[in-house]
Amino acid sequence: MYINLKDVERLARSMHAQRLDPAYIRHYLQETYQVDDKLIDTVFETVGVGKKKGVSIVEGTGKPTVRRREFT
Repeated sequence: MYINLKDVERLARSMHAQRLDPAYIRHYLQETYQVDDKLIDTVFETVGVGKKKGVSIVEGTGKPTVRRREFT
């Protein structure tokens, strides 16, 4: 079975926009399209599933930092 990566990315992006749980999205893609974890991780990385906006981890400290916009 041939799977178009762009279609899987589009579906994952749509499901993420609906605020569905990343575990559910992973399970849905595995059961429906029979894709492996490596491909799903690649799609999640591309789409940005599982990442919180505006929060990053500072390397070496392990503490989250919040990036805020400065208004002048």
